[in-house]
Amino acid sequence: ANFAIVSALVFFLLRLVIPNLVVRIVTTGVVLFLFLLLVRPSPSVLRAGIMALVVLLAIATGNRANAAAALSSAVIVLLLFDPFQGQDPGFILSVLATAGLIFLSPGIKEFLLRFLPSWLAEIVAVSTAATLLCTPYLIAFTSQAPLLAIPLNIATSLLVAPVTVIGFLSVLSLPISFISEGLFAIAEFLARWIAYLASLSDQTPTLSLSYQLLLVTMAIVVGVLFFAPLRRIGIAGLVALIFFGVVSNASFPGDAWRVVQCDVGQGDALVLKISQESALLFDAGPDPDLLDRCLKSIGVKHLPLIVLSHNHADHYYGVSGALRDREIGQIWSNGNISRAELSNYPVSKVGDGYIASIADVSLEVLWPPATTANFSNLSGDGSQENNRSLVILAQVGQVKLLITGDIEPEAQEEIARKYNLSGISILKVPHHGSRFQSELFLSQISPKISFISVGESNSYGHPDADLLEKLKLMGSRVYRSDRDGPISLSWRFDDEAMSYIFTSKTLGRKWWQIQWL
Repeated sequence: ANFAIVSALVFFLLRLVIPNLVVRIVTTGVVLFLFLLLVRPSPSVLRAGIMALVVLLAIATGNRANAAAALSSAVIVLLLFDPFQGQDPGFILSVLATAGLIFLSPGIKEFLLRFLPSWLAEIVAVSTAATLLCTPYLIAFTSQAPLLAIPLNIATSLLVAPVTVIGFLSVLSLPISFISEGLFAIAEFLARWIAYLASLSDQTPTLSLSYQLLLVTMAIVVGVLFFAPLRRIGIAGLVALIFFGVVSNASFPGDAWRVVQCDVGQGDALVLKISQESALLFDAGPDPDLLDRCLKSIGVKHLPLIVLSHNHADHYYGVSGALRDREIGQIWSNGNISRAELSNYPVSKVGDGYIASIADVSLEVLWPPATTANFSNLSGDGSQENNRSLVILAQVGQVKLLITGDIEPEAQEEIARKYNLSGISILKVPHHGSRFQSELFLSQISPKISFISVGESNSYGHPDADLLEKLKLMGSRVYRSDRDGPISLSWRFDDEAMSYIFTSKTLGRKWWQIQWL
């Protein structure tokens, strides 16, 4: 939608000053390319960019622009360039949503025109069409269907075009600062409302479907759509499926949870439970609201210890969210973190050799050593601040967790040479699963469980495909916040063998989970 809006706006503005069609098309293409670089080339952005290019080529050659042909061309080009994009959820959802707009939206709009004015019918049709095609994939991928997706999409769609146009005009008017600043303030205000609506999606009802129930539901939908005699029965069946579920008692994270990896986007926040309402927090992610929401959803009211691994925003900017209405004990850092909101709390600099026990959890700091404070003597070219990350070995009974911040291969290898890393059950994979990992480090640990905290469709290529394959070959079960959302883990011992209980639910929906009878 953003590419369509920007290209239409640029093409219209150029029409006022440039009579030559080819020049207008080339100029629009250049602007779209710069826009693509600005927003970063994620799969969905590339899809939209290629579609816009196909439409411009159609106009340049005097042909009628065909949206279906543009979408098909974009999919073919992107898959030829990178076939693995066909496994990317962002790419799949982008293609499905666009296909919904092209193939379903006109028919839905025609039906809605009986009851609604044209402008409102258009908005409702677009949101409904996109949601209808995306929902089956979402159910298959997450076993959940958002019940209020269409109303939220409608509300969001009313704001997208104004934000895009006003934001783009604010960039064009940069030479006149007071106009640019005014337009930017308006765009920012509207964008905050979009972000607020997006956050509401975590607090709205959702339908939890098993794979078997998905097949039954799809069969009923087919009957409703294509077999008139079954229509009334099918509609009644769908209504029954939706309204006669029962509220799940086994909602996220479950009463016996011990570890939760919060979904804080492109950042880290790991919670280790020590009692019913108390936990240890390792890093705080980039967003206070996301962290606060996670901690509330799992009932954490006391934080005897917060560990902030290093001075990067995606690991500590969200710490104010942890401080909201909670009792805080001590805070550990590597000595490089300074935040105004921490001024009233005891912040301790710790390093290797530091040992502590809190409740039934034993903690040992493995890194960084004071002797390599500036890390100039480490080989390799990893970020010095990443290599200053606190690395914590936490032990709960027989279960060991290694929490690694963003350490790079140089620091990983130093740790592997200095410590015996065998027997570690759970690894918080360094640096969001980047490609910079030490073979020695990973092979020594060979974790049973690997947590990767990473933002969906991030621009860094995290997590690395080769790393995922290595962990798989080691027999490690990998859980990723970009696909699994927030993750909880508990464990039990039977005849000296340990088994894990894994739960992944979208936070904020605790009282709306529906479990089928």
